[in-house]
Amino acid sequence: MGVGVACGPANLVVIDIDAHPAPPPARNRLLPGIDIAEDIDVSAMTTGFHTLAVLAALRDQPSPADDTTTLRVRTPSGGLHVWYRRPDFRNWQCSSGSSTTRALAWQVDVRADGGYIIAPGTTTDAGTYTPLGTVRTPAPLPAWLAQERFWLSFRAE
Repeated sequence: MGVGVACGPANLVVIDIDAHPAPPPARNRLLPGIDIAEDIDVSAMTTGFHTLAVLAALRDQPSPADDTTTLRVRTPSGGLHVWYRRPDFRNWQCSSGSSTTRALAWQVDVRADGGYIIAPGTTTDAGTYTPLGTVRTPAPLPAWLAQERFWLSFRAE
């Protein structure tokens, strides 16, 4: 049996980074709505860790995957859930990393209002959701990610 947390009522925005290696989709689907310069080699972007790192680099920010100031949870499949507190009481939409228009990045889902996330320490048939490091509470959502989320709410599915 597993435990899930409803993100909206808990005032959470969780970045769900997938680690399912796959050939990357078309360049325009890696970071929907954001142009990736032609001189950037996208052939090695095979997971959400890669696409999120590129988004962070384009914004001159550290990747949320490396954010040791907030709760981070390794998933049984090798992915990562990065937990943040919602910065205000607006509704923050969920998004899927497979969306062609309203995604933060390919293979990166966002769990927020209307979504849920598996609680740290929960064991399912797939394995255990293991907290990383010593931080056990969500930090505030970084301003640059809040800005990305703000613009995502205007992109039509």
